[in-house]
Parts: sequence; C-alpha cells; structure tokens
Amino acid sequence: MNNVLQQAFEQVGYITIQSNQVENLLYQVREEGVYIVSCVRVMHQSLEAYENKQSKMKWNFINQGYRNIRVLHLLIADDPEEAKSYVKQGIDTYWIINETTLQLIVYENQPSDFLNSKKLVEDVLEAESNRYRKPSIVSWFISIKKKMDPAKITWSLVIVNVLLFLIMDWSPDRSIYNAMINQGGISYQTFIQGHQYYRGISHMFLHGDLDHLLGNMIVLSFVGMEVEKRLGHKRYLVLYFLGGMVAALTSLGYNRLREPAILSIGASGAIFAVVGALVAIIVMDHNEYKEIGIKRLLFFIVISIGNGLQSQGIDNAAHIGGVIAGALLGYLLFHLKLKKHTEE
Repeated sequence: MNNVLQQAFEQVGYITIQSNQVENLLYQVREEGVYIVSCVRVMHQSLEAYENKQSKMKWNFINQGYRNIRVLHLLIADDPEEAKSYVKQGIDTYWIINETTLQLIVYENQPSDFLNSKKLVEDVLEAESNRYRKPSIVSWFISIKKKMDPAKITWSLVIVNVLLFLIMDWSPDRSIYNAMINQGGISYQTFIQGHQYYRGISHMFLHGDLDHLLGNMIVLSFVGMEVEKRLGHKRYLVLYFLGGMVAALTSLGYNRLREPAILSIGASGAIFAVVGALVAIIVMDHNEYKEIGIKRLLFFIVISIGNGLQSQGIDNAAHIGGVIAGALLGYLLFHLKLKKHTEE
C-alpha cells in the first residue's frame, strides 16, 4: 500500500524523501510553504518513535528556511482502532486507511482535504480494490469477511447461538430441545451443589424460543460491534464471558431464595454486560460519545431495554448483575487499552 500511494503522489509532483516498508515520506514546495505526505504503517513503530521522526523532519525543513509546513499523515492499519491514538488535533492532518476494507476514514475533527489529496487516495484505494476483486461467490465471501473482521467475535457468537438454536429446534418431538436445556441450563442446584461448572458457559448459548433468540442477537449485533471495536477482540471476549458469569451468579444467588432448581438459559446476562461496558467507555472518553452519536446511543439503549422487557420469564437479577459487571469490566479493560497505547 505504501509504495502504491508513493507512486500516486509522485505523479502529481511530490518528491520522495524516504521509502521503506514502514514509512514513505514525500514533499512538495509551493509559494505558501511546504506540503509533506507521510504514509506510515502504525503497527510497525510506536507512537513515540513516529512523533520523534516527524519532529526531526519538520526541523530539517525549518533549518532550510521554510516556516509554513503542513503535513498529511496517512495512517495505514488493518484495524482503524489501532491508528486512533495517532490522530491529533492541530495544524497537521490525520487520515486513516483501513487496509482490510481499503477505505479512507476522515474523522470530523480533521480537515476534509489536503491539496486535493482525498480524491487521489480514494482513487488509489478503489484501484487496489478492483485489482484484488475475485470472481462471483469468492468475492462475496471476501467482502463479507472484511465487513465482519472488526467485530468477528460478535458475529461468531451470533452464528454459534443461531446454529445451536436450529439444532435444538430440529426434532419434531422436542427431545433434543429438552435434552439441551436440561444438560446446558444453569441453576443453583446444578452449578453450586452439583459442581457442574460447564453450565456457566453453556447456558449463554441456549434460548427458549425464536423471539428470545432474535431479541438477544439483535442487541448483541448492534451493541457488541461498537464495544468490540473499542476494546479489541481479546478484551471483548473476557468482557462477554466474565460478565455473563457474574450475571449468572447474581441470578443464582437471587433464585436460591425462591427456587434453587429453576434452570436459567440465554445470553442476556452477557449482553447486558456488553451494554454496561459501552456506557463505561462513553463516560471515560467523551470522544467515543461524539463518535457514536446521541441518536445511535439512544437506539442502543431502547433496543436493550425493549428486549429485556419483552422476554418471557425476565431474569432481572441477571440483567442487573450483567450491567454492573459490564460497567466495571468495561472501565478496567478500556483503561488497560488506553494505558497500553500511551506506553507505546
């Protein structure tokens, strides 16, 4: 990608200063000053190292007598979240290139153009997309994969839940359904007294009916994508399963006082943990709130509450436990991610 962009900028009058696998630097002198383009793969060097290089480069031009220096940073990454920490507000321009989807991302707080470079970059990305385009069904699968990649854990969870429900609902006499509920549902008797700890995970993938499944998967799809993109795949997995476990234990503690033999199933506890994490992330970082937007945030809240209210046999204890656990885990995991980016 770096070399292709370099060639495109050279064709419109830019001169190459540096060219390697990590970073390509080009410049163009005009009457009003110097315009510099930096194409960099963000995962190949730390933020601190990149900023130091940029500072030295600017001083080189200043020492040559140039004062008006403008820089376009083209941050190339497989996952746009990895490049967000590089983006700053100020005199420089920062754009992100998603190398997985071959898309240009320009945030609202960044200039929308740089010497007509936006169309040039978009033309390069379109040409690259056409070059790698595969015939018919292969192309369709690749396109779907690219769209799913930023939230591949969320989509994997949705697919597994749907497949298990289809298996449960397959037998006309409901024998498979009843067997999976009895062997996979969680209760105080089976989990605490029976020491069948696998049920702490298995119950999250079982649903009572189609409405139960659809309601949970719709919320998981919308909210899960947003949280996974902000936490990363591994942290999101920790949030989902640990939050779901805490929600289940909250439910078991409550049901012990009522009926310890009641079997609970469904992903709603884990999903409410994801909702809680989203709230925590927005509270921690106002930029995330601005990026998601008030309309989408209200939509997430409405579908989450609506799904909880319309579910048969609502397990409010699991929902409350999930939200609280998710908020705490979301705060911790997002803080760890920010700390890691700062150290890099």
